Formats: sequence, structure tokens, C-alpha cells
Amino acid sequence: MSRSAPLLQARGGRIGSPVSVNPVHRGICRTYKCRVGVATDTSLSQWQQLLTSQQITLTRNMKVLLISALVAVALAAPQKYAQQQYSDAPAKYAYDYKVQDSNYAVDFGQSESRDGANTQGSYYVALPDGRVQRVTYSVSGDGGYVAEVTYEGEARYPAASASQPAYRPAGKQQPYN
Repeated sequence: MSRSAPLLQARGGRIGSPVSVNPVHRGICRTYKCRVGVATDTSLSQWQQLLTSQQITLTRNMKVLLISALVAVALAAPQKYAQQQYSDAPAKYAYDYKVQDSNYAVDFGQSESRDGANTQGSYYVALPDGRVQRVTYSVSGDGGYVAEVTYEGEARYPAASASQPAYRPAGKQQPYN
């Protein structure tokens, strides 16, 4: 039973008798098509259902608001990060790789090893003139980078043929036919 029924009986009224209705109740009556100023069994149960549904909606809204507020507070809190700890052990590694593709005339590679402050390695690349350029290097402590560059093979250049067009400076162009 809703709050309206005891109110009607306290005024000496009974269900179905005219009562004064405030603007909020007028809106409810318009929504549920009950007569303004006359409370009926149907309108009271509709008011009760409406109040119950509004309380459920209010409860859901409060839950959503509370969860949103907690998430906002959690995200706004400053994050404390521990400083990264690095090992003081000397570096020690070795690697090697090669790439060869005869379809595209690609040939290069590298190998390197390191133990503490001493590093040794070499890399090579096949040049377009047919030679191979090889660089052998070492780094020891604060001594710096020391490299030796060597070339293997003989440079070969193709002879110019009559079928290849010779270079001509840009000038007046002939239109295409």
C-alpha cells in the first residue's frame, strides 16, 4: 500500500474521493492516465509501481555514480614506480649473421663478440663493382674504435655497348608521334 492511502483516510476521505494533488502527482496522473484530484485503486497501485521503479532506477544510478567515482579516484592517484635495477655484471655476448640472395645480388653479414670492455667483430658487403668490402674492428676499454678496411677481388666495370644510349644534355624535346 502506498503513502497516499493512509493520507486519504486521515483526512476523512476514502478511496475514490476528491483530494488535492500536488504538481508532481498531476504529472504522474497524466503519465498513467488517472483523473487528477481523484485517487483510485488503480492510480494508487500505479503510483506505488512508479515509486518502486524510480527507487530501483535511483539505486542503479547511485551504484553507477559510486563505481565511476571510485574508478576516477583510482586513476587520479599518482603511480609509484620502482627505479629500474640494472646488473653490474660485465657484458658478454656473441652473434653472427649473413644474408645472401643471388637473384638480387645481395651479400652481406656481420659477426661480433664482447667480453666485458673488449669487443671484436667484422662485417662485409658485396659492392656493385664485384669487390667485397670487409671491415674488421676492435674496441678495448677506453682505447676507442679501431677499424681496418680491406677490399677483396678486382673491380669490374661493364664495357659500354653501342646499344646503350649515350648521355645527352637536356635540350628541346621532340614530341611523341
